[in-house]
Amino acid sequence: MAISPSSTSSYSPPSSTFTASLSPLAKRQRDFSEVSSRQKRRRLCDLNSELDEFALANNLTINQVIGYLLYQRNYNSNKYLANLGHQLYEGKCIQNPRLPNLDLDEALALKCHLNLSRSDMDFLKWFSNDYINVPNQHYIKNHTDDLIPLLTSCRNNKGIYVKDRRQSIQLTIQRLIDVLHSKHINVPNHLSYREKTGHDGAGSMSIYR
Repeated sequence: MAISPSSTSSYSPPSSTFTASLSPLAKRQRDFSEVSSRQKRRRLCDLNSELDEFALANNLTINQVIGYLLYQRNYNSNKYLANLGHQLYEGKCIQNPRLPNLDLDEALALKCHLNLSRSDMDFLKWFSNDYINVPNQHYIKNHTDDLIPLLTSCRNNKGIYVKDRRQSIQLTIQRLIDVLHSKHINVPNHLSYREKTGHDGAGSMSIYR
């Protein structure tokens, strides 16, 4: 039996007398400060992955990326945070201002006196972080390079020697003057420089006493 269109158009479902409240599509997410450490790590997982990829693609460390973000976001509103971010981006170590500082000369003296390697200095810096600020290895190396004369290889690259003897003398004199100035000791304008040449008995001469 065929059903005409007019007979179907007049049909309407029975009205319901029960009204149900619609539940929200998604549960409200708790604030980041309210969740546990595990949930914090889970939420930051994607962001950390993006930061890792960005740092790797641009030959940067994670601290440099975060540092530049801190610098960029606070440049106009918070100079202190911007400065911290700039230090991170430049690869500098942010030091605790309440701790005593080991200056570059002291760090270099400690490194040479104990014959510490780069790894040894990194461990020392980490171990003493709560007690004293040790300069970054990068700055110790740059400071050391400024105190060493230009060296040239010899004996088929089996040995080295100072290329310009005058440079070594100038560095030694300037180093002595800088140390005296750091101790607020006045240095005469005209100085005479004397040194031993390695001959036997030269050390006993009165000119070197």
